[in-house]
Amino acid sequence: MLLIGFEADYSVPLKRSPDARQACAEAWGPPGAVSVASVAALCAFDIGTGTGVLLAVLARRGIGRIVATDPPHAARSKEVTSLWRLGVATDQ
Repeated sequence: MLLIGFEADYSVPLKRSPDARQACAEAWGPPGAVSVASVAALCAFDIGTGTGVLLAVLARRGIGRIVATDPPHAARSKEVTSLWRLGVATDQ
């Protein structure tokens, strides 16, 4: 299980981490104490999925819910093929 540590204001004390304070406050309420969250409880968004490689990496790392979008039909076909080859997809 992979855990993410949050400071009392929901900031993540890592050099290159994104600022998720507002999103955490909206999802979990006002900040108040140092805390941790399992990545399985988090949701990730892959905008412009393309081949689906990032989607596969997120799935393998245990992200609980992944929303992926890519308008072109051909890209969705490549994405499903990539996920199948990487062993992430359960159905082609």
